[in-house]
Amino acid sequence: MSRKKPRDCPPGEELVRAFLKETSPGTGREILDHARRCPCCRPKLQVLDRVRAELEARADNVPETRLTGDETRVLRKAAVEQLRLMKRPGRPPSLRPVPVAAMVVVALIALALGYLYLDSTLHSRFAVRASINRELRLLGPGARLREAPADFSWTDVPGRDEFRFVLIDDDLNTIYEMDTHSTGLRIPQDERQKLLKGKNYLWTVIALDDNDRELASASRGFEIE
Repeated sequence: MSRKKPRDCPPGEELVRAFLKETSPGTGREILDHARRCPCCRPKLQVLDRVRAELEARADNVPETRLTGDETRVLRKAAVEQLRLMKRPGRPPSLRPVPVAAMVVVALIALALGYLYLDSTLHSRFAVRASINRELRLLGPGARLREAPADFSWTDVPGRDEFRFVLIDDDLNTIYEMDTHSTGLRIPQDERQKLLKGKNYLWTVIALDDNDRELASASRGFEIE
């Protein structure tokens, strides 16, 4: 049975604004204090913390407490995507498509939910989830393809309940999203037709335990030449 969200929980956009110190000090402090105590909001705040830490760790000469303007924009994008990818309550145990919810923040979060940058050809296009764990390894497809891929596969993760698969384009639009208990899946033909030559795509797999907690994740980009 899913829990109801407390009425005083701030919308995702407000949480991100408070996190980025874009609100008045009093309002921002109130929102963040709530997020630290609230079981619904705390995971979102933890995701944002991981994203910022990852960006700061990968940036040159960036003070620990401040990001550049460009990095703040990346964080904002990442935050929205990451929060959107967070587990939705009340899902059935069987394999099913996950409806794409409206993006709450402006787009990250990734998985996170932090962000890694892909190889040099994708650095300027993709900010990706930072929560990469060596326990989960992506097997295929590769980075440069001659046609749109249909099959995606990855290694298993001890203790996982299921995997969440998300495929996005270089504008952070979600192409396909699904939960599965298998270590691979085939994208339906109608969704595969949305993959266009000359565009870059990113697929992410997140291993979740039976309490919907993230155990491991990995992301990989590909381009259809």
